[in-house]
Amino acid sequence: MCGFEEGRELPPEKADDAWEDDHAPYGPDNEWPVAKAQSAVLTEVTGELGATVDQVVLAQLIGHPVPTVPVVGAGSAAQSAEILAALDLVLDEDQRRRLDAAA
Repeated sequence: MCGFEEGRELPPEKADDAWEDDHAPYGPDNEWPVAKAQSAVLTEVTGELGATVDQVVLAQLIGHPVPTVPVVGAGSAAQSAEILAALDLVLDEDQRRRLDAAA
């Protein structure tokens, strides 16, 4: 969904809920084994860094040896701040290794 339903934009108060629903594979109740492993590693790393999942994923992409430029958009000032904070996030080699292994 990500803010759209049947070709119409959702009201702002429902957009965040729709986004969360679309990203349920990373939630604790997911039944997909691969996503569970990825979720476990992401949960560990986010806890170690005090960061959000989005920040860790962006930091992993930005710092990858193969140049990657993620294209992101924000629907609010808070989302913009979260995205920008990923630029300052430093993942150590062990965290990068665990994230790559779970992918």
